[in-house]
Amino acid sequence: MRILYALSDRYGSQVQYIRFLQNAPPNSIIKVAGYASKCNLINLDWNLDALKDAIDLKTVSLKNENVSIYASQIESFRPDLIISDLELITSYIAIAHKIPLWQVSPLLFYYATTNEIKSELNSRRRFSYIFKPHLKAKDFIHYAITNSSKNLIYSYFGDAHDFPISSNFEWVRPYFYSANQSKAAEHHCCATLLTNNKSHLNKIKDQEDTVLFSSFENENYSNIKIKNISNTSEYIINLKNSNYVACSAYTDFMADCFYNKKFANLFVDFDDIECVVNYLCAEHLNVGKAIMNALSNQSIDPKVNSKIKFFDQHLVE
Repeated sequence: MRILYALSDRYGSQVQYIRFLQNAPPNSIIKVAGYASKCNLINLDWNLDALKDAIDLKTVSLKNENVSIYASQIESFRPDLIISDLELITSYIAIAHKIPLWQVSPLLFYYATTNEIKSELNSRRRFSYIFKPHLKAKDFIHYAITNSSKNLIYSYFGDAHDFPISSNFEWVRPYFYSANQSKAAEHHCCATLLTNNKSHLNKIKDQEDTVLFSSFENENYSNIKIKNISNTSEYIINLKNSNYVACSAYTDFMADCFYNKKFANLFVDFDDIECVVNYLCAEHLNVGKAIMNALSNQSIDPKVNSKIKFFDQHLVE
């Protein structure tokens, strides 16, 4: 199977893609398009940064030379399927050229759930600024969703709670890592950060015996031992055995916490819609909270809905 995977303009999208690659069907030929400004862990086949201003949100048309070049290159690749993390330019090209299209994204939760749930989570009032770009593009997003063969909500929320969703959406379980108990991997705090955001680092700098998994392992901070986030086996055994866990509010890191029965102390990027929605839902479900002062390690008891599949199980159906 030839697959084009289109990342959206968020740091968390690359983590979702990396875990998909680790579980993709054998013999798949996969190429990836995304935004290099938000991809510090992977190399892209197509960088879409230059296309950010190419979308006409009102008429859902793409009249741009660079977009036309991108579309012709997609045609040359001849994908059997385009997987989109709600990436609108690639989605439009897929629809225009009649290429099978699936949306697989944590962002779909916002469009799948009811207005009552949105109101309960208080998302529109408290964080209206983060949703304005999406509301502006609502016709374009609706066009992408309604013309996709599948709309898979990539989130542990489907296991954590029986949220009502529209009939044209399905839950898909995010890929997560797991580990056993190990005395050698015990720490006071295990943390995960994709970028060296100083305000986030300041929230854990005074925590004793902290190990941080990141993409900036060559930097030095007192009280914090920094390791490469790509070392997933070391990362997850430290997460499993630490007293406290702090992580960026991206779906995959929060899934690691949830399925390993760890309360998620969250570094929330309040300009990232994925982080904001995940943070609001985690507090609503009492499985995580934004780091303000002290860390929490309250117990959680994750449930698993047997009807929910992993993404690759949909591909082999």
